[in-house]
Amino acid sequence: MALSSVLLLVLVPATHARAAVRIRAGADIQAKIDAHPAGTTFRLDAGKWHLTSTLEPKSGDRILGAGMGRTILYGVGRTFDGIAGKTSTKDVEIAYLTVRGFQQGVRTGSGWVLHNMQMTADQIGVRMNGVGPVVRGSYIHHNVQFGVLGTTSKGRFLSNEVSYNRTDRTLDSGYSGATKWVHSTGLLVRGNYVHNNYGKGLWLDIEDHGCKLVNNVVRKNLEEGIRVEIGFGNVVVGNRVRRNGGGGINVLNSSDTVVRGNTISGPASALYVLRFAGNGRKSDTGVEYTNTNNRAESNTIRLSSGQSVGVIRTAGTTSGNSFDWNSYRVSALTDRYFKWWDGTAQWTVAWSDWQGFGQDLNGSIVRV
Repeated sequence: MALSSVLLLVLVPATHARAAVRIRAGADIQAKIDAHPAGTTFRLDAGKWHLTSTLEPKSGDRILGAGMGRTILYGVGRTFDGIAGKTSTKDVEIAYLTVRGFQQGVRTGSGWVLHNMQMTADQIGVRMNGVGPVVRGSYIHHNVQFGVLGTTSKGRFLSNEVSYNRTDRTLDSGYSGATKWVHSTGLLVRGNYVHNNYGKGLWLDIEDHGCKLVNNVVRKNLEEGIRVEIGFGNVVVGNRVRRNGGGGINVLNSSDTVVRGNTISGPASALYVLRFAGNGRKSDTGVEYTNTNNRAESNTIRLSSGQSVGVIRTAGTTSGNSFDWNSYRVSALTDRYFKWWDGTAQWTVAWSDWQGFGQDLNGSIVRV
């Protein structure tokens, strides 16, 4: 953190650095923001601020603390957001702070950058909204409902640690957990460590498209490690997904999803490790979210007895899904690990019949 701070100071032009406004512990941060023009840099001393209303920066402002755990903003009863701007507030940088006890720790806008932050004990740690927001190098943990929730275009979520979120276990797991993005396009989620959350790990839900989940470590979450739900044209590549209670990678009611080069396993209690599933779900306007043209390629998959991989259809349209070049590590070569919908019937088969359905003709299976 000290090295990052030094590098940051070196990169800031000298004229910009001289214009920075120092805010001492206990001073009124919002009054300082209001008294200066847009594009001002504010440097908060180490210390604690017990806020009674949301901080609202102006476009181009930079709010920089002395380091996470050193500069701390506290909310009162999670009844309002910590830092949030108006819809028109763009290109804000927030860094080196801890934000805790708010409804939403930080709600981003277009062009916002959050880095080297800690969001904890909020209802939602980060609300990731707007065009092109970036959240990187931050620690998002022990939030009540979600670590991250958002709707964004071209957002970037990079090299963060997300853990122990959904501390209120009475909340419906359908709307709580580590992360969830909805109606997002062009999102990149890369290089994050997502672990020990009381729900799903990485979750793309409700008409996300063109999104990429790349090189993340996703482990020991209560439910699925990665869930791609009612999405289109998303990519899941190079992730290490293991020991997630609800299964490894679940692609549900989605189309044109590519799952490639991942290492996937699950505890013995998890019934599936990787699946493409369809149940005929429809949009509010009656359009079906089909389970079609999804591809699993070049993954390394560990299967225990009773676990499965494959294509599952309970209702609706399922077609064009495929598996190839995958490598399976299994406990018994003769077990029926593979599920396949052939257009008329659902099958559970062993390796030879799996290849008989045209799947993994270039794949391999090894007993370990």
